[in-house]
Amino acid sequence: MATVIQEFLHSLMQSLKIMPRVINNVPEIQSIEQKRCFECANSTDGNSECLFYSRCIPVPLEFTTLEPAECHEDKAPIIFLHGVTASKEYWCDVPVKVANATKRKVHILDARNHGDSPWSNHFNCDTNVADVLHFMDEINITKAIIVGHSMGGATAIGLAFKEPQKVEKLFIEDVSIGAFPEHVITMLRHKLMMSQKAMENLPTDLNITEARDFIADYVIKSLPPEV
Repeated sequence: MATVIQEFLHSLMQSLKIMPRVINNVPEIQSIEQKRCFECANSTDGNSECLFYSRCIPVPLEFTTLEPAECHEDKAPIIFLHGVTASKEYWCDVPVKVANATKRKVHILDARNHGDSPWSNHFNCDTNVADVLHFMDEINITKAIIVGHSMGGATAIGLAFKEPQKVEKLFIEDVSIGAFPEHVITMLRHKLMMSQKAMENLPTDLNITEARDFIADYVIKSLPPEV
């Protein structure tokens, strides 16, 4: 049951109840590799104080690499960065289709405190940028095309400002670069409070899918009609 709760917190809440789809029937992909980026040589626990980019200590990100048949090794790879309520799996089959269409290597990353990547007490745009730059350095990516959704888009923008020579192109989707309006913050706080109550009332005999549905239904029913 702890796994269910952790997965739920990783994605904040599955309000829309959109589940990752299994990627099947993609014969063009030559190889799929899952691994974690190497530990930073200067990092001990990933929790050092972060005030500026130069002082951000990266964590080793979990990632999946797709290599299409007849991959153009001389072209910049594509890196997918997910949003704050997601993980690398929530891109579904989009990275596969992009890899096959472009013949470029594709890397799908889990941000820190998301998916299978490590947790840290420090989590903000600066640390996210440091993590992606560290990932690129560790696997010798000199330049990449960055696709970012929501939080991932903010990370991509920060990366482009910090190291513009490392970015060939940016594709940004559904991202806010300013502070959230107060009504959005209020709604998020309400969702988090309701999700905590849902977990307190979570039956112990449910499997992961049933538990997710129970939490999502509990939270959705608690929302005001106008949301």
